[in-house]
Amino acid sequence: MQWRIVDAQLATRRFIEGDDFTIADIALGAYARRWFGVEGIAKPVLQNLDRWFAQFPERAGFPTVHRAADVVAGQ
Repeated sequence: MQWRIVDAQLATRRFIEGDDFTIADIALGAYARRWFGVEGIAKPVLQNLDRWFAQFPERAGFPTVHRAADVVAGQ
């Protein structure tokens, strides 16, 4: 599972590349949002991935982008 690789990377970092939010976090965050949204499958506990993704709503641009994505998805 590829998310275990990301989880291991996040064990010693706040974000994917270190302490600063980068384009890597944006790119992986888009995939993570979809993965977290999938229901009906067993998912491993990945504490570092959960912590990392939980930081996204704190980012200034996240609420606007998140709402726009929900509108496009018909939610």
